[in-house]
Amino acid sequence: CLWYYDPEGMWIPKEFWVPIEHQFEDDFFLIPKGYDSILKSYYGDDYIIPPPVEKRISTHGLEVFLK
Repeated sequence: CLWYYDPEGMWIPKEFWVPIEHQFEDDFFLIPKGYDSILKSYYGDDYIIPPPVEKRISTHGLEVFLK
């Protein structure tokens, strides 16, 4: 089994990174085949549940305002 080491210091099986097509709303995107395992390894089993509003902090350095 080949493994991929990411900059965060996690070892993730290389086959998890095989791209698959996944629908999000009305569009399709290529995402890693093992997206669920990858996201759980970074953010925990409840990664799909957004944090409370007061704990939502952007790390992108870009503010977006919606009308």
